[in-house]
Amino acid sequence: MRRGGRDENLLAVSQVVQQNAAEPGLGERVRVVPWMIFETLRGRSTGVSRLRLLVMLFGAGYVVSPLDFVPEVLLGPLGLADDGLVSVALVAFLLSSADTYLRRRSRTDDLPVS
Repeated sequence: MRRGGRDENLLAVSQVVQQNAAEPGLGERVRVVPWMIFETLRGRSTGVSRLRLLVMLFGAGYVVSPLDFVPEVLLGPLGLADDGLVSVALVAFLLSSADTYLRRRSRTDDLPVS
């Protein structure tokens, strides 16, 4: 009885590994970000809206800007929290947008060229 449970566990693990192997990795997502931005700005259908790119641009501008909603001078380390939250949101938006772009591109690359 115990051997059957172990075999089922191994099968479940191998299925999860196979499913995750089909997902694009972090390196591939980061690599396609410039192409995703370029193609979106050129008006090609990438699955990422220009509005989403604009939000990411504002987020990047806020992080590098010397102006803050919560200044570090007054609140010390707590003043860095808003920059950290915006940075995390920006990275999450970029990676999820890159994932959407890769999925859409893989679907259109499979289509025959006429």
